[in-house]
Amino acid sequence: MNKYQHPKNVTASGGIIVVMSFVFGVLSYIYFRTFIINDPLATINSYNKLKTHKLLRKYFPESYIVNKTNFNQIYLKIKSKEWVVIKRNKGLHGEGVFKIKPSQIKKYLGKESMILQDYIEPKMGIGRCLCLNYKNNFKEIATYSRFPEKTWKTGTNSNSKIKKIKTNEKLYEFCKKVSKKSKLFINGIDFIESDGKYYLLEINSVPRISTVKSKFGINSPKIILDFIESNIKL
Repeated sequence: MNKYQHPKNVTASGGIIVVMSFVFGVLSYIYFRTFIINDPLATINSYNKLKTHKLLRKYFPESYIVNKTNFNQIYLKIKSKEWVVIKRNKGLHGEGVFKIKPSQIKKYLGKESMILQDYIEPKMGIGRCLCLNYKNNFKEIATYSRFPEKTWKTGTNSNSKIKKIKTNEKLYEFCKKVSKKSKLFINGIDFIESDGKYYLLEINSVPRISTVKSKFGINSPKIILDFIESNIKL
């Protein structure tokens, strides 16, 4: 029996190893960036806006899944609105999210479905609740509002004034329910308030924990470690 592999087989095997190594590297990156404690599937789902929308639909502003097939039907429902928000399925830190006129929607449609959502004016800023969730335990680290300068959204290439806010019972329960439903251990819940009701904008599996430490002096790393120690038996 010939113990040597054919060069083509060697090349094919090498290609498979490279692809598998890449996939493993991506998953490892996500896993370690989220402190090895977020549910891996919940973390991956949080990067997919369509899956997040399906899981947490009742917490979002009025929204639709839109594509080239159902565009005309959905357009009839929203054509009278002044502004709408359209979200691409993938995108981090506010990327792939656009505030547009209903008449512009068709320009943004591609092969994949997108999320079409009511635009709510952030009169009280864009909220962020940094919180922890494990089984029956929920802990709010800090909640604050961001007021973007020269733009309508937070995220990449935007500067915001930040103000710490005290959560009332209604907001606390809202964040707790969203956090539990997401199954994420650590999350940053972005929300907006309108007429006394809270709406989910986005949930982040890798929120910036340094903000509350630098802005409010809250030792978020210690709070997270204490929470892990008190809830997880290694």
